[in-house]
Amino acid sequence: MPILLQISLSVTNRSVGGIAKQIGQKVIDKGWKSYITYTHQTELIESNSNLIKISSKADFYLHAILTRCFDLHGLGSYFSTRKLIRKIKDIKPDIIHLHNIHGYYLNYNVLFKYLNRKSIPVVWTLHDCWAFTGHCTHFVTANCYKWRTECNHCPLTREYPKSFIDNSKFNFRL
Repeated sequence: MPILLQISLSVTNRSVGGIAKQIGQKVIDKGWKSYITYTHQTELIESNSNLIKISSKADFYLHAILTRCFDLHGLGSYFSTRKLIRKIKDIKPDIIHLHNIHGYYLNYNVLFKYLNRKSIPVVWTLHDCWAFTGHCTHFVTANCYKWRTECNHCPLTREYPKSFIDNSKFNFRL
């Protein structure tokens, strides 16, 4: 039986979490086994996918501090990411589907280094712009197109993911 593992910020009945839930149901209907990892669950939902919470409150708050103080969103949550990697090793998925990998729960650098060493196919759905900008989730909010060449002097550092400093140039390059 093929196995799909989705990595999502949340599992809900709407938005990105709802999309992950629907994809999980579609692959189950086709005879696959479905897993969804998540960090936030604001509502109780029914899902036929196996749901796995991967973050802790402590890791979440440490990641938020790293983001606020140094604009290093996506580079915290080391322990949650190591937990996720252990789950990947246990589950042995045939394919991994990434959704929003920001939200104070995942260290993309640690995850990508692990995935780079494995031969697991990865699909990444970009639900917003965070993956290719140096800071923001939606560059249109500030009508900013620096991401086309190199982010710097981000006009949205006070917006999610909120930071007291601008590290957008470093983030963009990384």
